[in-house]
Amino acid sequence: MKEILLKATAYLALSMVLNFAVALNAHAQLAKQGNFEIMGIYKLTFLEKNKFDDFSLSAMKVTIVNLNTSGGGFLHNTSSKCDLVSIPGDFFGYCVTTDLDGDHVFSKSEVVGGQIGTSGGGRKTTFLGGTGKYKDIEGGYTYSAIYAPNVDDQLVGHIEGSGSYKIP
Repeated sequence: MKEILLKATAYLALSMVLNFAVALNAHAQLAKQGNFEIMGIYKLTFLEKNKFDDFSLSAMKVTIVNLNTSGGGFLHNTSSKCDLVSIPGDFFGYCVTTDLDGDHVFSKSEVVGGQIGTSGGGRKTTFLGGTGKYKDIEGGYTYSAIYAPNVDDQLVGHIEGSGSYKIP
């Protein structure tokens, strides 16, 4: 029994060291610039909907869990919180993306010529700056949104996109 306990303790210690080394390596491997592909799962909640004759205005909050499709690197295992406004034909808003270290990327997200809940229009996110390792980040990405059925004034689905970034 004592031998089994010693082996289990040794395996646990080795596992902790390897996990720490992988985490350090992943953090160290963030390049100062590069291309990336991203995917994420989101939930969009309507906060306010107003309709004035043929004109409508909506305010929304979006939460996104992001993964880099390479399995690591830029924007992998991050979450985004966005506040958006929608008018007919366009929507835009601002997002804060947070990584596991607590560093932030600030961005503007917009759809030109489309609307929430449809696949039309050009969707893009532009990086506006950040904190920590993302300070002064530039770049952005284009993306598509895939929607699941609307439930209780919420839209859920996933995004897929690609882009580039540069950290001076």
